[in-house]
Parts: sequence; structure tokens; C-alpha cells
Amino acid sequence: MSCNRFVEVWGSAEGPARTLAPATRLGIGALWFASVLANDPAQASGLAVTLLVVLPWFVMVKPPRLLLGPLLLFAFTLFAPFVLFTPWVTTTSGPAADLMIPMPWAVAWRILIKGTAALLVTTWTASTMSLHELETALVNLRVPGPLAELLLQIIHQAHALAEETRMMSQAVRVRGALAGWGAMLSVATALPRVWLPRVLYRADRVGDAMEIRGYELDENLDSTLGLGTKDYLMLAWAGLVLAGSLYVRIYGS
Repeated sequence: MSCNRFVEVWGSAEGPARTLAPATRLGIGALWFASVLANDPAQASGLAVTLLVVLPWFVMVKPPRLLLGPLLLFAFTLFAPFVLFTPWVTTTSGPAADLMIPMPWAVAWRILIKGTAALLVTTWTASTMSLHELETALVNLRVPGPLAELLLQIIHQAHALAEETRMMSQAVRVRGALAGWGAMLSVATALPRVWLPRVLYRADRVGDAMEIRGYELDENLDSTLGLGTKDYLMLAWAGLVLAGSLYVRIYGS
């Protein structure tokens, strides 16, 4: 695999979820994401709902090795500061009932589990479709044109930013003969002086090119959903899980 991990994510899954319609994959991912955020993993029922979302989606997506261990490590690195410092923040609310973990550690647990589960669900959903299939899904789901175009441009520009960062990191290593933490420190100090001006310049060029070419969604894409029986069954399952998450969150405590 190349160094550009962002591009490698899209369309890298090999599971049966790839046989679903693009709109179904995107819709299921959105419902899974809402289910993860709706429940309370500090309660046994909420944690069960989270596992009911993550584990079946993992089996259906069958993500590559890149989206397993490294993604979990990234999630831990991302949410570890919140887990370490949140328990020491005092709150005025009283303890909630039926919590598996006592307050204030329950707050840190919620951040860690919700954040990790949301990251896994969204990344695995992205791995089930290519960028072209994402555009097709947005058209099929009748997402407003400006919003869909903005989303696609954010994804494309994230790819450009990742490539720019990789090139700058390699240049720092070659010119400074640094490795490890020394290279990372050099890259960090070069961000405001080198990386940011280059990114702004590239964004300005992309904006001008889009304006000249009149960029918009492909109007030739088929706007019909074209869903089969398995698509409706999967969407119904995801919808029931979301309804269950809301029920457990409202009436389960």
C-alpha cells in the first residue's frame, strides 16, 4: 500500500455490503452513525446496541487490515486526552441510574466508546464505495446539489491536503537528514511557514478552476434508487436498530 492512506480507504472493502446499492450503503452508514450517537454506552443496554451496530457492520463490510488495528490506534490517540482529563472536570448533575461505570468516569467512557464506534462506522462505510459511487448515492438520495458538491469537494481537497503533507514531510526528511521525532518536529515547525501558504495557494487555484469549468454534479447519473429486496431489508434493519437506540436512551434508564 502507498503512503496515501486517505485514497486507499475508498472502495477497499471486500464484504457483501459492496453488493448493495450505493444509496443503501450510504443510508445504512448514516443510520448506524445516528444509532451510535443516540445510545448511552455507559449503560449495559446502550453498550449492547453499540456492539449490535459495529460487529455486524464489520462482518458485512470486511474492511482491509488498514482499517482495523491502525484505525483503532488512531481512535485511541485521538480520544485519549479526553479520557484522561474529563474525569477531573466537576459537574453539577447528579449520578444517573443503571450506569455500569461510576461518575465521573462514565463521561470519559462515553466519549471513548461513542467516538471510536462513530469513527469505525463512518470509515468502514466509506470503504464500501468509490468516490464515483458516493456521487451516485448523493444523487439517488436527492441531497441538494450545493450540499452534495460541497461534500465531494471537501473529500477531494482532503486528498490533496494529505498528499501535500506527505510531500512536505518527505522533503524535510531528505533536506534535514532527520528521522523519527526529529522529522516530526521539523514538520510541525514548518506548518505555518510552508504548508499553510502552499495549501491556501492550491485551494485558490482549485476554486478558480472550478469556477471556470462550471463544476457541478454529473447530471447524467441515474437518479432512480434502483433498490432490491435486500436493500430494503438492510435499511429496515438499520432503521429498527436506530429506533431501538432511541427507545433505550429515553426509556431504558
